[in-house]
Amino acid sequence: MPSTIEYSASKVADCNYENNTSWGREVGLAYETVTEDTLTGLRTHKLGWKSTFLRLNPPAFMGYAAQDVCYMLLSAYCIITNTSFLPKVEEPIVYVPIFIFVMNKLEFLALYLLLGKSLRAWWNGHRAERITTTSSMLLAFLTMLLKNLGLSETVFDITQKTQFTFDDDHKVGRFVFDKSPIFVPGTSLLLVHLTALAMWVFGLQPAAATGGVGSGLGEILCSMWVVLNFWPFIKGLFGKGKYGIPWSTIWKSAVLVLLFVQLSKWTPMD
Repeated sequence: MPSTIEYSASKVADCNYENNTSWGREVGLAYETVTEDTLTGLRTHKLGWKSTFLRLNPPAFMGYAAQDVCYMLLSAYCIITNTSFLPKVEEPIVYVPIFIFVMNKLEFLALYLLLGKSLRAWWNGHRAERITTTSSMLLAFLTMLLKNLGLSETVFDITQKTQFTFDDDHKVGRFVFDKSPIFVPGTSLLLVHLTALAMWVFGLQPAAATGGVGSGLGEILCSMWVVLNFWPFIKGLFGKGKYGIPWSTIWKSAVLVLLFVQLSKWTPMD
């Protein structure tokens, strides 16, 4: 069971804690500013609050970006190399991963519905989690890895917040892209799966290894599922202006996809 301080902290950290209240402004939280963390710290200390460090056991916020990216690449890898990691449709054991997948999605859908959220809110939240994992979280993982290896220093950049105008009302919900490297992993992941699906559609997969089992419906559906999760990036490939993925990002991603495809062909699973 969590301690009293951990329980209280989790309640305060909840997104709904201060709904319809002025609690945040009363305790000194700063809103509508790109430096809200710094201003909040200054304001809360001015009001007499004292900072404390909460060390949890096990440690929190360790992340899982690298692992998640590997999982999302697995189905594309299997299609490209014509190998498999899932049972075939005719095998009874195929119901095990299907059951786990469906129950996982239903669990989170039930949580959204219990909170009064819509099906669309659940879908948007699910996609946002996948996209965040392969963008900001992955970039943070690589940054800390380079720092721990002594190859780079961590630098905090204040990023520009998106400002919408009246003319943008009809595009609410659209992703805004720029030349930041944060969009390269997501674009690369999408292009990898589109490449894999194209190889399957046009029969460009290599022959399955002798005695091996080639990729099947399970791998195809997994790859399609990833593409659906990254649908905002699909729109970005054809979007214009700030709603389109810059060509520099697309070219960088294309190079990474080419490397992935070649490495996959050289290292097929047995």
